[in-house]
Amino acid sequence: MAVLASVPPARAQTWVGSTGTVDPNSTNLVKYINGRVELRNDAPVGSVAFIRYNVLPVRDLATDVTSVVSQK
Repeated sequence: MAVLASVPPARAQTWVGSTGTVDPNSTNLVKYINGRVELRNDAPVGSVAFIRYNVLPVRDLATDVTSVVSQK
């Protein structure tokens, strides 16, 4: 129980993600169907396509949730 009592309060953060962008080296491996990206049927077995997402914090990463809640 002492271990649980010594754990610092959890911190929460609001994050914003973007639409995925296919890596330039993967464009020949994928097809676009109704807003989805799929591997092409003729892609070699074991192919891997890379899709990158920009995910950015909206506020300060060090914001303590307990202090934000207590201010409201």
